[in-house]
Amino acid sequence: MHEQSPSESPVSFARRQAAEWFVRLRADDCAVTERQAFELWLAEDEGNRREYDAVHRLWDELDGLAPSFRTFAPEAATRSRSRLRQAWAAAAVVVLVLGGLLFFLSHEPGVYRTAKGEQQSVQLADGTIIHLNSDTALQVADSVRAVSLRQGEALFEVYSDPARPFHVNTGAGVIRVLGTRFNVRSHAEYVRVAVLEGRVEVESPQGEKRLLSAGHATAWAVGGAFTVPVESFDQRTVLAWREGKMIFDATPFSDVVEEFNRHSTSPLHLGDPALRDITLSGTFRIANREEFPRLLERMLPITARQTDDGAWILREAHRP
Repeated sequence: MHEQSPSESPVSFARRQAAEWFVRLRADDCAVTERQAFELWLAEDEGNRREYDAVHRLWDELDGLAPSFRTFAPEAATRSRSRLRQAWAAAAVVVLVLGGLLFFLSHEPGVYRTAKGEQQSVQLADGTIIHLNSDTALQVADSVRAVSLRQGEALFEVYSDPARPFHVNTGAGVIRVLGTRFNVRSHAEYVRVAVLEGRVEVESPQGEKRLLSAGHATAWAVGGAFTVPVESFDQRTVLAWREGKMIFDATPFSDVVEEFNRHSTSPLHLGDPALRDITLSGTFRIANREEFPRLLERMLPITARQTDDGAWILREAHRP
């Protein structure tokens, strides 16, 4: 199997490995040790099995292609070594095709998604650039300057066009701009908008409107009214995710857990209600999220226990 490239996300890497394993396991010369290595790979992470199952389902749907490949592999095994190398080169093409088809089938037209721990940047036809944070879904309209932020968080760098305002629909309010830079967090319970450059008009589900200038933010409840006044914000904290960081400043522990879980497939769970009253301050690298539960044990009076499914249960530490 090939190594993960520095620019490749964990999800993309698992998807590529799944396609490679699928091809290799169908070769006549696949050794027992390779099949054992495959089983170990499956057991390493739930995401590996999910991606492999997706490859298998895709292959079953390609009824016209599967028989031709099955007859190809045995024949290739009897050829000279140079021809065998050619055969595996063709197999590598199949891997690329499978990977591409998986990407295509797992994405709706005009919809961009990021998995937990993954980020992505999208450039629209008008020059607008949108940076997607972890666990985010964004739908882009084809003919108008409008997008729908279905979930998650995104940083917008909107190309200026006074004749054509840019609209962001969160499903719980609308944001209108001409040309600016702003961050939107679409939560299950609220939407928060922070303006970095220019001006932005926001409209709550109840139709109330506010005009935000650079350096100011506001938020409203999903299905409700504004929950906070227009206020200044710490740009460093809002954009921490763009630098691969989580920054907390006397942050309630329940919010810390929620933020961490946006970036990890091994979520934290509060096993003790008393932990909600704890606050946390500090800067943490998202890339080091696997070490985060143990780090919390050293910083706070808590214990962290990992379950069989990878989740972490946090409880108040017993005092001596």
